[in-house]
Amino acid sequence: MNAPLTPAAVRRRFCVLSFFVNLPTGLYTVPLVLLLSARGLDPAEIGLVFAAYGVTTVVLELPTGGLADVIGRRAVLLTSAVIGTASLVMMGLGTSLGALVLASALRGVSRTLRTGPLESWYVDSLRAADPEADLKPGLARGNAWTSAALAMGALAGGLIAPALPSLRWGPVIPLSVPLLLAAAASAALFLLILLAMPEPPFAHAGLRAVLRSVPATIGSGARVSARDAVVLRVLAVALGTGLALNAMELLTPGRIAGAVEHLELAAGAYGVVVTLGFAATAGGSALAPAAARRLGSASAGAVAGTLIVAAALAGLAATATLAGAAGVAATAAGYWCLYTGLGLVEPLRMDLLHNRVSSAERATVLSIDSLVQQLGNVGGAVLFGWLAVAYGIRPAWFVAAALVLAAALLYPRARAGATLR
Repeated sequence: MNAPLTPAAVRRRFCVLSFFVNLPTGLYTVPLVLLLSARGLDPAEIGLVFAAYGVTTVVLELPTGGLADVIGRRAVLLTSAVIGTASLVMMGLGTSLGALVLASALRGVSRTLRTGPLESWYVDSLRAADPEADLKPGLARGNAWTSAALAMGALAGGLIAPALPSLRWGPVIPLSVPLLLAAAASAALFLLILLAMPEPPFAHAGLRAVLRSVPATIGSGARVSARDAVVLRVLAVALGTGLALNAMELLTPGRIAGAVEHLELAAGAYGVVVTLGFAATAGGSALAPAAARRLGSASAGAVAGTLIVAAALAGLAATATLAGAAGVAATAAGYWCLYTGLGLVEPLRMDLLHNRVSSAERATVLSIDSLVQQLGNVGGAVLFGWLAVAYGIRPAWFVAAALVLAAALLYPRARAGATLR
């Protein structure tokens, strides 16, 4: 039998696993839309591909979270890595709309499976090693490593295709190479989970027991979310986070394209801006524990981060008419500030959540949190897309800033009540 992990070992492994869980996403983030365009898809068809991902995540978010609480964190994360590898290979090599829609749906399945299990493993393993251990340092480091993976992946994914301009090998073209590298990274994650993510002995349930237990676990997580005012508020903040992320990811590419008036230059500039944003998230996450100490609580630190996000959106709106290099620089600065704020918010928001939820329902509540954020993304796509078309980018960003500012009022003033371990 392996020796129990120490708190330091749990934190180290959580950081490394966080990096490799998110590296595939970083690699395909920048080239994905360009690849779909190169395959001959028009904007409406590209929207269909992304819709397949969004619908899958919304439908499966809660059932897969409940599954992790029933059959174990490790098994669910291994399954996510297998499906993720297959979906990325299909996305990199697929040439028809049907194949790309299927690949996107499978990518959504993989995403829902990885929501919650790793963080739940970290919290449970750290509590087992030291029941009094502070969650915040590990959560902050894990978030920083996540951001580092996304930043490094985005930078590499944006530079690979231009370095291989003449590559043509069957369905493999320059823009498909980052997707295939992402698939390789997902396969490496599978091996890493096997080697570095031990799970305490687990009573595996049969299929019938799983089918009975998952809905019951979902119900338990939903009841905890509904009856605990702190959990309910923290989950509601995720809606504002989803809105903020959507406002950035939906409107920023068009804003940069409008500033430089050249699609190829806009793609390169956006790749750099995305990389800076992920790096900013890492920096914000690293500052989260110190911010909580300086301001007196995780809630106060999270409020400060949320105010930074709202200010960044307002700044983007205020500079929306700048053109050329000044427009790109202003957008990059807003992007950097927004993701710094989000990096500061998330570890502290998760600390509030974990300290109100027991191990038995932790992954389920994390899936509820992710579902709420996804609903914010879907709602933001409709709201901000309509606002941008009807009134322009500036009003859309001002509305986003107001909604995020309102979310700051949802944080509890103190973590009152008993903490569940």
